[in-house]
Amino acid sequence: LAEVRAAADVREALAGAVVGDADTALSASDAAISRATSTAWRRDPEGFRRSAVDLRSALDRLRGRVTLLAPADGTYSLGSTEAPLVLTVRNDLTVPVQVRLEVGARGTRGLSIDDIGLQTLTPGEIQTLQVPTEVRQSGGFAVNAQLTTPDGAPLGDRIQLQVRSTAYGAISLVITFGAAGLLGLLFLRRLVLFVLRRRAVAPADGAGAPEGAAVALPPNRSPV
Repeated sequence: LAEVRAAADVREALAGAVVGDADTALSASDAAISRATSTAWRRDPEGFRRSAVDLRSALDRLRGRVTLLAPADGTYSLGSTEAPLVLTVRNDLTVPVQVRLEVGARGTRGLSIDDIGLQTLTPGEIQTLQVPTEVRQSGGFAVNAQLTTPDGAPLGDRIQLQVRSTAYGAISLVITFGAAGLLGLLFLRRLVLFVLRRRAVAPADGAGAPEGAAVALPPNRSPV
């Protein structure tokens, strides 16, 4: 019975995502659930268990027909601080569905990702979704992405991406300009110390002559 209940839960989750008449779209699944719960299985408990497992597998496969497609190498590059994250989704069902895309960066504040709300996927199509992002520092970020129904039930497989950015975000700019400012202050300090040393040396050069002593003048030259 646990397998049948799990299959029924998957059916209800899919019904919440279907655009239009869910009962018509999922009539084949409803018929399979009815057969699996038939009283005729009372005389064949082993056959009932096999039927329940097959039913659960069939509903899981149906749910997996709406999914995200991971990049071939698992990486994605962002070229600017506000470049969108472009993800590919596929709907292999024969009906349109509404989905929610959950995307999050793990353990970092260097990358923020906006919620794009509910998206409608046309049947039998591969589509791209553009997710607004904001990069606050350059580097690599581990990102998880998952399609769900409007109520939050998972659809398809969760994918993991390595997002790389070469853009200078706010944090990187603060660090860069802060380092440049510090170098400027150090240079200014060395320049001030140099000027003060020069001024201190000048009076010391004339301190050896007694006060009132005659100062030797250069010899006069004859005009001829």
